[in-house]
Amino acid sequence: EGISARVVGAYAKTETGQTYQFLQTSLSGLYLWQLGATQALAARLRGDVSFGISPPQNGFRLGGRSLGGRGYEMNQFRGRRRAVATLEHRHALVSGMRTDVGGLFTLTRIEGAFFADAIYLDQEDAFRPPKSTASCGNELFADAGYGLRFLVDLMNISPAALTLDVGTPLSRCGSAQNESPVAVYVSFVQSLLTF
Repeated sequence: EGISARVVGAYAKTETGQTYQFLQTSLSGLYLWQLGATQALAARLRGDVSFGISPPQNGFRLGGRSLGGRGYEMNQFRGRRRAVATLEHRHALVSGMRTDVGGLFTLTRIEGAFFADAIYLDQEDAFRPPKSTASCGNELFADAGYGLRFLVDLMNISPAALTLDVGTPLSRCGSAQNESPVAVYVSFVQSLLTF
């Protein structure tokens, strides 16, 4: 649980003389409601805004495990302003275990999580990654899915999680109708470092 804020500013000049001067701000909050010994509801809100002229690759993205909608392909679109609301129902599938895996880590718990993400992305003057479709005019996106969390202790000193999230978009742009019906994200994260 908590609130996180971030401010980044930069000035850059390219070899061709293009100048970038920008400020990006982010504010996010996470809250957990315990629903018993093995379940919890997690809610997260995040807002990102870019001011000035920033390099195209610095746009806030749609698509990604933790910051932009798990039902969309990575970097499907980028924008200058983004808001993300996430709701998860987390529940233990297997708990109370201490399974040593080759002396490298100990598997302590397996959790599942139903999730839903709602994303606002302002695509005005936004960067288009090479494989992305052109802006479709949509600013609101939503997805839903299920994730698994394998909680481990690394060398018995540091908690971490191996995560597998499978999401599907609930809203698509017209030209993206033929893209994959699901997105799969696998990641390894230190527990409680980011939200």
